Amino acid sequence: FSTPPGAITPFNRLDSRGRTKVRISMPAKGLNRGRVFVSSAMNPRAGNGLEFSVPAVIVIDPGHGGHTNLAGSSFNNSRTPNGVLGKTLTLDYDKELAKALTQRYEGQGLPSRVALTRDRDINLTVRNRAELARNLGADAFVTIHFNGFDGTKRGTLEVQRTPAKGNINVAEDTALANHLVTAVVNAFKVYDRGANKRAPVPYATSVSSNPYQGNTAAHHPVRHAYLGLDFIDNPIVGNLLTGSQRHQVRATVAGAMAQAIFNDIASHRG
Repeated sequence: FSTPPGAITPFNRLDSRGRTKVRISMPAKGLNRGRVFVSSAMNPRAGNGLEFSVPAVIVIDPGHGGHTNLAGSSFNNSRTPNGVLGKTLTLDYDKELAKALTQRYEGQGLPSRVALTRDRDINLTVRNRAELARNLGADAFVTIHFNGFDGTKRGTLEVQRTPAKGNINVAEDTALANHLVTAVVNAFKVYDRGANKRAPVPYATSVSSNPYQGNTAAHHPVRHAYLGLDFIDNPIVGNLLTGSQRHQVRATVAGAMAQAIFNDIASHRG
């Protein structure tokens, strides 16, 4: 923030306790920065500068959970051949992602807020999940699932809400999802060369609803990516995610996703 050259410098009066208020108008985008210099009208050399920045806000949404189906959200849809539930793996991976994101921002001295829609084994309606992103002013909202089908399918994919289904910022959503899908596939390939990217699946899930997220045609700050990380009923994938290397695999995938989200938010600053 600065006063344009030639403009009149704004003045604020102090109250009886020597205090005043300054309102700064700037886009509330993650990592935006501003600077205010305050000086005395009686002595312009007596002043000080204040720098501030907008925190990056990321909401991570572990799919499913709990033991009861709710509106738009079943409690579990997949399991590995050895019986580990998809809802459990999703929560484990999302907690690891939250930790990786927090470490990334703190390591660079940047402000952030990372929130999970659920941090334990409970279910939420898809509307509740989307509205949390809206209420927290999220820059990025990432929904994560593990898929299951017939035990033979595999691959990482995006579940996409198309413009025909009312998505008003599909280009931004798709860009975020593509970065994340690529990051996940490359991370899995460190341990399994069969990891691959599948075609997007169009599906008008309510968690991608712009009204629930608070997006409008004029103002759509929330970018949403809905990912299926892989098909865990495939024995190769199931063994990879629950076997002896499970901790390393999870940390590698979470770190790759964290970097993709970090890069996305940085690219939208300003």
